[in-house]
Amino acid sequence: MDDVGRYLQTRGLVPQTEYFLGSDFLLGYRVETAHFSLTYRQEGGRLILCDFRASQSDGRALQSLMTWLRQIVAAVPVLDSIDALILAAPEDPALDQKHERLARVMLAEGAVPVEIDGDQWLRYPCRRG
Repeated sequence: MDDVGRYLQTRGLVPQTEYFLGSDFLLGYRVETAHFSLTYRQEGGRLILCDFRASQSDGRALQSLMTWLRQIVAAVPVLDSIDALILAAPEDPALDQKHERLARVMLAEGAVPVEIDGDQWLRYPCRRG
């Protein structure tokens, strides 16, 4: 179990192992909250957001995610950054709008665009106190 998973367990959440498309390739760990489901992976000081889905359509998932991420940053000092690759979804306009909203919120919260392996990611630096 990684640092983030250990912290989540102290908060009553149970990270579940998540594999890529049913293969043996470990994608990360999935956690379920009242407002969202998130699959993440920790690689050293990086927290990588692999998949994010709202559990309800009440509009609170994104706000809840950002609050949750701030709590993790404060509680897990080994983290240097939170990275997310937010892909366009032109075949699904509703999903594409959600992705754009997530990107806008992350940028407003201090994320910066970075290129990683030829892809444009958003990196949220873990600033503390």
